[in-house]
Amino acid sequence: MNARPRWLVTLVFASLSACYTQDLDFDATVSERSALLPEWFATASLAQARSLHSATLLPDGRVLVAGGESSGATLGSTEIFDPLSQRWSAGPSLGVPRFIHVAAALPSGLVAVAGGTNGPTGALDSVEVYDALTDTWEIGGEVKYRKE
Repeated sequence: MNARPRWLVTLVFASLSACYTQDLDFDATVSERSALLPEWFATASLAQARSLHSATLLPDGRVLVAGGESSGATLGSTEIFDPLSQRWSAGPSLGVPRFIHVAAALPSGLVAVAGGTNGPTGALDSVEVYDALTDTWEIGGEVKYRKE
């Protein structure tokens, strides 16, 4: 009899200054309902309370939280959550502070952050790319159509 493969995924919900994680174990049959409804666990708080930010899963299982807004200020800071240690650490700052942007994990392992706004100057058309291996951001071009 072949053993079924086991998949373990950690979801992170980061909002304002709170963070919650949930481990999903996919080694469960459909009849094992309790495995499909795991509990959420509180973790350490973010160093900077934020909203309207992005949260992106990195290839190594950590989560990159970028930008956002806090008390009317646009943030360029980033924080990285490590589910193994259950701790946050400061990441490198974005080149352009932004909120209401999109972030996508690319097949190459890089993370692209695009668009959004920085408040007073309006919609942004810039793209930045994060490399988790070098812990750096690079300018990645412009968005073809920005939303005003």
